Amino acid sequence: PPPPPSAPSSGPHTDRVLKPIPAVIAVTKMNASPLEALLTSMNAPVAFTGFLVALLILSPEGLGALKAVLNNQVQRAMNLFFGSVLATISLTVPVVTLIAWATGNDLVFGLGAPEMVVMVASLVLCHISFSTGRTNVLNGAAHLALFAAYLMTIFA
Repeated sequence: PPPPPSAPSSGPHTDRVLKPIPAVIAVTKMNASPLEALLTSMNAPVAFTGFLVALLILSPEGLGALKAVLNNQVQRAMNLFFGSVLATISLTVPVVTLIAWATGNDLVFGLGAPEMVVMVASLVLCHISFSTGRTNVLNGAAHLALFAAYLMTIFA
């Protein structure tokens, strides 16, 4: 008779997730000061730094999703976009929080009133867009308009 199946081990997967973190921290430390100096010399708002960091974090999945959209693979694009958001919320935010705590830096997640309005509008629009199971160009245009409103809150 064949041997009984063994329980799946999460050890190797956890190892693959945790090993690169020190390298990411080192690269971040090396690049943070020049980036801050550049943005300060450009008189860029502080929130723009966070926007750039989020853009860098989301770019691999975002580019893959855009490629899927261009190939008319809507389901694949949605899976990539939602996976990207899930990874950001469940992995990046806790890691950034731990790094801030370990380095003694303050981390503020607070939103001002304009950003809260844009966030609530985005949540309502997402609910409307995705609860029906069908989206259209108008939904996409509304999402792009909210993104433009968010960018305006950064530079206002």
